[in-house]
Amino acid sequence: MFGLNPFEELLYIKISNYFLIGGIFLLWIGFLLLGNIARKFEIVLRIPTRWFFIMIAPTGIFVYGIIALYSSIFKQMVKMNINQSFIAYFFFLLSGLLTFLGVLQFWGVIKRGGKWDLT
Repeated sequence: MFGLNPFEELLYIKISNYFLIGGIFLLWIGFLLLGNIARKFEIVLRIPTRWFFIMIAPTGIFVYGIIALYSSIFKQMVKMNINQSFIAYFFFLLSGLLTFLGVLQFWGVIKRGGKWDLT
């Protein structure tokens, strides 16, 4: 494929795609753990932390990983085609924005130290 010998194909295409999938999975698990920590804060402090939002929003990152996995392993493509790229990057961007907003809400709770005032 692309004039690469089997070792180069394994090194430059397959292993990098596996690292991408592994990194996305670890990032997703990390946000799930952060959401669980936020849930514990909400239980203890009785202040809304939007923990469910933090846990659900990163699913778009996981969708991106599934599309990348489908493209690279099942379709044997080096890059996603234009339709796959548009869908995958849209979910990745949406997930990033929603995750940022959820973490920002939780950061506000942590920064206030449990005080619920809007000043």
